[in-house]
Amino acid sequence: MSYLNSYKESCEYRSIVSMNDSGVYTSNRYFENFPGPSVTGCRLLAISQMRVQIEECSENNWDGYGAQSIKYKSYENARILLNNLPKSVEDPEVSIDPDGNIYFEWYKNHVQVFSVIVDSDKKIYYALLQDERREHGCEPFFDEIPKRLLEILSEFFG
Repeated sequence: MSYLNSYKESCEYRSIVSMNDSGVYTSNRYFENFPGPSVTGCRLLAISQMRVQIEECSENNWDGYGAQSIKYKSYENARILLNNLPKSVEDPEVSIDPDGNIYFEWYKNHVQVFSVIVDSDKKIYYALLQDERREHGCEPFFDEIPKRLLEILSEFFG
């Protein structure tokens, strides 16, 4: 039984979002209760933003320019990443990109921004703008935050 199916069986998961066989949301519904067991209280703002994004981006062309609906695997990977962030890291802003992937952004000001896209294929794309410093890359994601991202987050919030 898959993780999602076993979670649906539990009383803590209350989903009224439907997905097609490709793993994308197909209706403009939302999560009534976010999966609770792995969610820490310090991430409530980001979780709330994810709920709103799921509702707003659950159908293809949600932006009027052909954007794909949110991908369940991206949502699941983003939730895992969010739950594994160090406590010293503030909640990110949460958005959906036109490919249906979730991305997180942290802002200090207009010249200090760190962005992370969590895709459905277990990859994390990141970009850092910090004063004159610029860095970007891609890291594999196997349910633990990659070392380079932890280093950047530590520097960004240090």
